[in-house]
Amino acid sequence: MRRILVIVGVLALAVLTACDTIQPTGDSASDAESAQNQLPTLSQYTSTDADSVKDALTRALQVGSLGSGNLIAAGLIERLNNTADCLGNVGAIAGRVYTGLTPPVVGVLAVVNNERLTNNFLQCAVNPGMESQSLSRQALQPCAKSGSYTDNGISYSYIYAASDISMCNAFDQWLATKG
Repeated sequence: MRRILVIVGVLALAVLTACDTIQPTGDSASDAESAQNQLPTLSQYTSTDADSVKDALTRALQVGSLGSGNLIAAGLIERLNNTADCLGNVGAIAGRVYTGLTPPVVGVLAVVNNERLTNNFLQCAVNPGMESQSLSRQALQPCAKSGSYTDNGISYSYIYAASDISMCNAFDQWLATKG
């Protein structure tokens, strides 16, 4: 149990220090391959991007959390909202609400670009405001990466974070032997 707590603590520290140095992928919501460009325009219905609905729900939940004195929940809700915004900004996720008056109907459609979600999730989760910014100018060079590999016919996923690029290079060298 103690070993697990140490590992979780080290990963948490590494992720916290890695916030500014995960490289942006260059993906954008306006790219042809983005999830936003997969959403249909249905002429018989009025459509609204889900961002405005999500933002309204987020604000309502935050006000409720702050009103009840739960500052941690309010901060977590804000972080999740920022991560979702980041994933939307890189074209990984998109949603749209459709409404009609005759007869009164409502529906929602969400689309996920799996490749962009995989390529951008760690960056958006660690530092959701970095999708359009450059590398950090800090002396430390924290890093993080996730992916998968196959070894002896068995599929494995991995995630790592470190406070220095030398450790990430060591992880990469080890992973290179895996397939």
